[in-house]
Amino acid sequence: SDIKAEDNMGHAKNKTKKLLEAKKLYLLHADGITDIELSKLLNVDRASAYRYRTELNTSMVSEGKYTLVPSGDDVELANAVIKRNDNK
Repeated sequence: SDIKAEDNMGHAKNKTKKLLEAKKLYLLHADGITDIELSKLLNVDRASAYRYRTELNTSMVSEGKYTLVPSGDDVELANAVIKRNDNK
């Protein structure tokens, strides 16, 4: 059972990493990316890309293309980074 728990933890860490990578890709592609493009960029199957897209609450920008609208937290973080850099 310890081995199964370790496998589940490894899976959870990998999924979290892939979700963060997906979020970054969506934010970098304001013009949108398809599930197929996302699956290739993340090296996952299309079903996983679809799950990541739905978990991240993306918005469709054109037929079959999705992007991520920055959340309030994302904007707040970006503003804090800009302010910190301005003070250097």
